[in-house]
Amino acid sequence: MSYEQAVNAILSVDGVELSTMMKTPCLRYEGDFIAMMFDKEEASS
Repeated sequence: MSYEQAVNAILSVDGVELSTMMKTPCLRYEGDFIAMMFDKEEASS
């Protein structure tokens, strides 16, 4: 499942909305932060 697919599934829950935090898209539930995608430039796998 991609990040976009997960976000779309979570957005179907009442009270969840797309927002921003530190200029980065995030998810909030009833105004409280719940998740965001964080890409670290120098991350190794």
